[in-house]
Amino acid sequence: GGTDILAIVYRRINRRLSVAQVIIVMDVLIILASAICYQQRQPGQIKLGLYSAMAMVITGACMDFVIEGFNYKRVAYVISDHNKDIARLLMENLDRGVTSISARGMYSDQDRSMLCCVLAHEQVPKLRTIVKMIDERAFVFVVDTREVYGEGFGGDEEF
Repeated sequence: GGTDILAIVYRRINRRLSVAQVIIVMDVLIILASAICYQQRQPGQIKLGLYSAMAMVITGACMDFVIEGFNYKRVAYVISDHNKDIARLLMENLDRGVTSISARGMYSDQDRSMLCCVLAHEQVPKLRTIVKMIDERAFVFVVDTREVYGEGFGGDEEF
């Protein structure tokens, strides 16, 4: 009902929320305001409004996935005593850059380095194989990320 145009305009001004998230917020506010206004005329409108709001949140989440979900990447963090060997093989075999980050293990109270590598989701199994081949005791965690800009990942988009 026009909220999509307002959401796109808002997104150009403030990039904190995605278009789908802005649409969700506006639609839920409209639904809840309508439910409150009509509650006096027809009892039970609050319940209907809440169901409608839930439907809007689900629809918005699906919309967000369709609009932005196909660009998801993975960020792998690796903590190992063999970081140089792991980084070399990741750069050679996956054609991805690797960054070493200084870290301190609070349990062990030791300074270490942690590798950080941004990957396409289909490269994660290869990363696991490489890390396990070099250090079976390495600590690895992989997280999803939405927006990646820079060398190897585009960069034509505005920040």
